[in-house]
Amino acid sequence: ALGLNVLCYDKYHKDFIQEGIIDCSDLQPIFDQAQIISFHVPLNEETTHYFDESFLESMKNPFVLLNLSRGPVVSLDALHKGMKNGKIKGAALDVWEKEPFWKLSEDLTEKADELMNMPNFIGTPHIGGYSFDAIYKMSKSLERKILG
Repeated sequence: ALGLNVLCYDKYHKDFIQEGIIDCSDLQPIFDQAQIISFHVPLNEETTHYFDESFLESMKNPFVLLNLSRGPVVSLDALHKGMKNGKIKGAALDVWEKEPFWKLSEDLTEKADELMNMPNFIGTPHIGGYSFDAIYKMSKSLERKILG
């Protein structure tokens, strides 16, 4: 819709056949071309710190980072480093490496505080699903389940 090429990599789901989506067999095209990285993965052993310093260093161009998954998918250390050195042009998180937020270590709390003061960073306390529409839909779903 925005005239962008969407590069998609999914280790378990191959052959996306959808207009506007380029299915990547590995991460190299993303490392080489992506200007926006958006994570949509479950949290498991493979995805914990999926975005780390190695991933950051593999990115050819500066980019924007969005974590729409679980907090530990993105290493706060790597995010902080990328934001400080300009490799990450901007970032948005609704989830944090440790939740609730107050469970972050002192070191990570300092980095999160610094990020929150950057004009190109948006951080919220895991409230992305609390819009008026989301709450309404959750309430209607619950009502249907209760009433059968």
